[in-house]
Amino acid sequence: MCISIIILSLVCANTFGITPVEFAKAKEKAEKGDAVAQFNLGCSYYIGDGVSKDSVEAIKWYKTSAEQGCPEGQSALGYCYFEGKGVIKDEAEAVKWFRKAAEQGDAIAQYNLGGCYLKGFGVLKDSVEAYAYYNLAGITLESARKNRDLLEKEMTPSQREAGLKRSKELLALIEAKKKAESK
Repeated sequence: MCISIIILSLVCANTFGITPVEFAKAKEKAEKGDAVAQFNLGCSYYIGDGVSKDSVEAIKWYKTSAEQGCPEGQSALGYCYFEGKGVIKDEAEAVKWFRKAAEQGDAIAQYNLGGCYLKGFGVLKDSVEAYAYYNLAGITLESARKNRDLLEKEMTPSQREAGLKRSKELLALIEAKKKAESK
């Protein structure tokens, strides 16, 4: 079965083609603690937009953003740990950050967790858990729906049922967390 495991898709569109003035403003906001600006600054350093490419500096900003709970920062940091970009490769640490973002509804992180469970990267292989995360990510990502459908062909009916049940549980947890945070 040919299934892509990890996608980057850092959603760095906000930083693409940044001018020096825009970069300075973004850096100022990031330094003042804006988690989204910190993520965007990490993207700038990661792809070399407005500054020289610097994966170590990108990690610094992704980590700062991630530690404040920004799901995009968490997902990006997880990707960097998975690939060993700017940090020592650590699949278990990647899973930790993917999970934090996935629990906030980040579809890219859910997709990446599905791939980790499918192949046993940083976690024990678990096709039911992989199916559940691909199903969640599939709400918005076509690639996740394709992977879920490929995986489904290799699962028993009871495994598929367990995956759907787990997906509903995860979605309920995400919604409950969002509801609690909005209070």
